[in-house]
Amino acid sequence: MAFWYYEGTKDFVVTTPALILTFKASGSITAGRGVTFDAGNTSDVYQATCPINNKVPVGVALATVSDDDPVPVLVWGVAKNLTSIGQAKTPGMLIGLSGSGYFAQATEASGSSYIAGKVISGSGTATGKFMAFIDCMK
Repeated sequence: MAFWYYEGTKDFVVTTPALILTFKASGSITAGRGVTFDAGNTSDVYQATCPINNKVPVGVALATVSDDDPVPVLVWGVAKNLTSIGQAKTPGMLIGLSGSGYFAQATEASGSSYIAGKVISGSGTATGKFMAFIDCMK
């Protein structure tokens, strides 16, 4: 199997095929956190700071960047070592964005309309790491 490997502050393995797009950061963004479009209807993205409720997730940031920097974002594909919040993640669980760009069960995060993906391999704890198929191309 071919793979693309990114080394940063987190260890990501993104298997191919994957869709990674570059956006402009609106504020600081930490690698491995979920991002959404900013409130100004621009193409800038920011790290979610609270449950997004009415914001559609863009994907997972693959680099830690500062305001106005380019940030690569996985919008479709598999990512590992995502940070869980809210409850233990189990395979098949739908996820969405929660506070600080963490991932939570879709019903905890913001409802079924704002699903960022599905858990592949879960964490036994509410704050552990997990692997997910990210699909923000809906």
